[in-house]
Amino acid sequence: SLNNKNAAENTIQALQLTSQDKPDLVEIDIYETADLEFVVFHNGTLVEVANIYKRPHDLTLAELTQITFTDPSSGIEGTIPSFDAMLDEAETLGQKLLIDFKTYKADSPEMVDTFLAKYQSRLEKGHHQVQSSDAELMRKILKHSPKFETFLISNSILEHDIPGLTGYSVPLLELTDDLYSYLV
Repeated sequence: SLNNKNAAENTIQALQLTSQDKPDLVEIDIYETADLEFVVFHNGTLVEVANIYKRPHDLTLAELTQITFTDPSSGIEGTIPSFDAMLDEAETLGQKLLIDFKTYKADSPEMVDTFLAKYQSRLEKGHHQVQSSDAELMRKILKHSPKFETFLISNSILEHDIPGLTGYSVPLLELTDDLYSYLV
């Protein structure tokens, strides 16, 4: 929980406030940028929160980290942090992250390779977890890093299992009897 909504979601301030409650994990959302870096941001577009008709993938890291946005649920302003800044702060706080990969059709084919080349050892050392609703992305991550704790966000039974997947993250309202039986 975000300490009484005293910070915009997915910001350094939100991480600092939330970590005061000593949760096992803090969930953050990340997107690839136009210059193949990564930012922490929840929304798929900037229009609702910053009145900018772009997606995170359309802008560079430098452009995105200069944007001030307004969190729609709290009305509080925040700035978009780089994943580097968020990971640095999590390490300083001793806080494990649940990293939710948000994907977009224009993501680079090297996105997973780029991400893991830069962060794999730090994420494994810090026992951070990775999740996504993109099954193919999870397969790629596990191919490179079978040590990661990984979760697929899904509300349906997969046609093909993902070897090494730690588990599933299922929205409670979408959990059917069939899916429950499959998962247990």
